[in-house]
Amino acid sequence: MTVEWMVAILILAIVVYFATRKTHKESTEAQKMLDDAVATGQNLPASLHPIVDPTECIGCAACVNACPEKKILGLIHGHAKLIQASSCVGHGACKSACPAEAIELVLGTEQRGVTIPSLDATYQTTKKGIHVAGELGGMGLIRNATRQGMLAVKYMGEELKARPANTPAHVLDLLVVGFGPAGISASLLAKEMGVQCMAVEQGDGFGGAIASFPRKKLVMGTDVILPLHGRIKARNMQKEELLGILAEAVSQHQLPVTYGFQVSGIEHGDDGYFRVKSETSELITRRVLLAIGRRGSPRKMGIPGEETTKVAYALRDPDEYKGDKCLIVGGGDSALEAACMLADAEGTEVTLVYRRDSLWRGKRKNIDRIHEYADAGKVKLMLESNPVEIYPQSVRIKTKDEEVDLPNDFVFIFAGGKLPIEFLEKAGVEMRTVHGEALLAV
Repeated sequence: MTVEWMVAILILAIVVYFATRKTHKESTEAQKMLDDAVATGQNLPASLHPIVDPTECIGCAACVNACPEKKILGLIHGHAKLIQASSCVGHGACKSACPAEAIELVLGTEQRGVTIPSLDATYQTTKKGIHVAGELGGMGLIRNATRQGMLAVKYMGEELKARPANTPAHVLDLLVVGFGPAGISASLLAKEMGVQCMAVEQGDGFGGAIASFPRKKLVMGTDVILPLHGRIKARNMQKEELLGILAEAVSQHQLPVTYGFQVSGIEHGDDGYFRVKSETSELITRRVLLAIGRRGSPRKMGIPGEETTKVAYALRDPDEYKGDKCLIVGGGDSALEAACMLADAEGTEVTLVYRRDSLWRGKRKNIDRIHEYADAGKVKLMLESNPVEIYPQSVRIKTKDEEVDLPNDFVFIFAGGKLPIEFLEKAGVEMRTVHGEALLAV
């Protein structure tokens, strides 16, 4: 054997040694993160998430590297696994990146089911003529919502354009309920197709849940495409920038929308038209697209004083509360993010109350951040505690051992939203609970 061959073999051996060592280290770190997630209850995903078939996975780490959130997937003993399930937001980049097609995106788990409307391949519910797009159907993310809004209208396109000659002038071809990303995307495509479409929104402005997010919150990390408007190229886009782009599209294309229209019911008449009702009026349409998200109305705690004006269920501008004493109720991402943003406002005193003994519902980065703020004295954490009554100048908190009165100016409650199941079922839409089931592709 020549000296050159011996040197080459030695170099190869060194490369293999360090590569194996690196792989072992990464596998150990991923296993520890998974063990920690299980121990803290963060091993159950909140929404759409990947499942990896170990018999098909080739251990190339393409999925690990493709995930925009990072540290959601990891390689353990040569196979990809979901190691930070509670932080997964369902991007789906992992599935697209997998060369072995070993990943499937599913909703719900064996332990935690998710209730969604039953939909066919065209996003139509069991009630013919009522369609669903976006988060209500189980698909989170702005990219998914905009695409589903567009696809839902595309699938019903021929029927929308084939308006019968005897249709009364006041009857819409399509009514879009909800004017967030899915509703705006659907309205834009309907405009492009030339169908008679209108949107309604229960709030006083467009944007859906995005509008209620705190100021400067990062809302979008992937590109999206809007009909008529084109591609929105975004990496870590803030709320205000996205709302500005959506406002431009709504204004430029003069999309018809009625704000402050809270739908109280949908009835299907003998004439074949849907009557979409609010408390004071109704609209008649041939088709309905529900793009209302999953939050519905905010879930209230039902405690004395909750009806006062000092109580809110969303935080928009933390700077409005400079110097105030603020109480945050909840342990999810919205609560944790709001607490940190308020703590960054000059002179604001922030207390976060959560009923469990640990914070586990939020993303790891938010949990780590709130603990850093607590250690620095910027946020006071009260675990295993609940507010029991809200007074004008204070809040009574029941802790594990006693009840205390906490001086307070404002209360923010982040207890989630009530899924509008009763409303949907009255409209004839069948619901189902899924436990690890693949959804319609986006």
